[in-house]
Amino acid sequence: MNVYNKLLQIKLQDNFDQVNYEISDLTGRICIAGKILNYQNNLLELDLSSLSKGTYFVRISGKQKLLTAKIILD
Repeated sequence: MNVYNKLLQIKLQDNFDQVNYEISDLTGRICIAGKILNYQNNLLELDLSSLSKGTYFVRISGKQKLLTAKIILD
């Protein structure tokens, strides 16, 4: 997934009470991490403006479900 405007939008199929997220670089170093409590809409937005151009992995978890994807900042 290529991201051009440094705002990553992910549409989730389920509502979660809590969403945990991590964005790591190719070496496995966690660059951004956090959690969103009382998550009630299906669109998760993450600000990636602090990251340089390159390839990263995003990991999102909630309610024992896990989403992992590779993103490329252009």
